[in-house]
Amino acid sequence: VSGLAMRSGQPVVIPDIHTDARVPRDLYDGTFVQGLALVPDGPPAPSLAIGAYWAQPHQADANEIDLLL
Repeated sequence: VSGLAMRSGQPVVIPDIHTDARVPRDLYDGTFVQGLALVPDGPPAPSLAIGAYWAQPHQADANEIDLLL
């Protein structure tokens, strides 16, 4: 999912990893992650993504995304 954020240059918000086909759930099996938000960073072209992860489904709002930027 971090690659999606870096390629698009836009934040990616996934409120529930179990309902979003973009998430390779096998990577998150056995972890606490239920929701996530990733933002690209590393101008001029994004070379990394900064993430926030929630232990329950969560819709990240604009303020939370701004904090990651």
